[in-house]
Amino acid sequence: MKYLALSLALAAASVVVQAQNNNRNGNNNNGGNNNNNNGGNNNNGGGGDPQTSLTLDPSVICTACTDNGQNPPVDQQTASLTSSNNFINFCNGKTLTNGQQIEGGSCNGVVIGDIIPSSNMPAAKISFPQNFGTFQANQQFTATINIKNMITGNFVNAQSNYYGAPQQLQGNNVIGHSHLTVQKIDSLQSTQPLDAQVFAFFKGINTAANNGVLSVDVTDGLPEGIYRFCTMNTNANHTPVMVAIAQHGSLDDCVYATAVTNNGQNNGQNNGQNNGQQNNGQNNGQQNNGQQNNGQQNNGQQNNGQQNNGQQNNGQQNNGQQNNGNNGGGRRFRGQNGGRSRNGGRRGRRPQ
Repeated sequence: MKYLALSLALAAASVVVQAQNNNRNGNNNNGGNNNNNNGGNNNNGGGGDPQTSLTLDPSVICTACTDNGQNPPVDQQTASLTSSNNFINFCNGKTLTNGQQIEGGSCNGVVIGDIIPSSNMPAAKISFPQNFGTFQANQQFTATINIKNMITGNFVNAQSNYYGAPQQLQGNNVIGHSHLTVQKIDSLQSTQPLDAQVFAFFKGINTAANNGVLSVDVTDGLPEGIYRFCTMNTNANHTPVMVAIAQHGSLDDCVYATAVTNNGQNNGQNNGQNNGQQNNGQNNGQQNNGQQNNGQQNNGQQNNGQQNNGQQNNGQQNNGQQNNGNNGGGRRFRGQNGGRSRNGGRRGRRPQ
């Protein structure tokens, strides 16, 4: 009896241990399921948020991106890269931009974002300095830019969020800001492309436009010279603005202006005036000289004419006298024709 009771007790204990082990295994399986479920939930964006999900939502796949655009081939058109997953791993193995301005270049995995409708494309026009105008050198001045179709004054940290977010719109207008960049050029006739790394002035305009006008203070002014002023319109994360169509006018503006000093302006004006007066003097002198020469020539001709006329008259007079002598008779001499001449005098000359 004692042995039977002991055997039953051992068997019961074995059943309990087995049940506990089964429960542990079941809990482990449940834990695995929970982990899998949690993993699934995490993959789905922590409760279904697509903006935190690490997987590509099938609804945003660019189906046209699987076609390289050359079906059929088009002359002078390049085949596009293709992808069936929106190029989500395009930057794999490359230096990531990661919100930084990496001078050696990088790869940015952030999508472009909202595209600006063609009816709301931004546009800028520099109003000061004016194109081919002047401004005072080495003195503070304020450049002004007229702008439209942009929610200006939105400027994120360019050291940590550069190209770090998609383009966004508000009321179909891009949320962003503009810039003013100034580069010196050799002359207004220069045809050489400029080095984009070299500039005389640069300013990201992080203030909003006032009645559609952006203002930029160039506090130190600019040295004497000729400059190109240009705008650069970007979204809040500094990416050049993206618009809906390829064929459109420029979204930015450039003008050319010259920094001058007061002396430079006065000298230029005086030189122009003096040169004009000098030329007029030379022209007048040449004209007067011409008139004087003509006068001398005319006077000479006139005098010569008078002299000739005088000589001719004298000759005629002498001839006349001689004729009178020949034709006229005196009391003592008759003319060859005899009798008194109508022109004869009382004392005619003896015929020769």
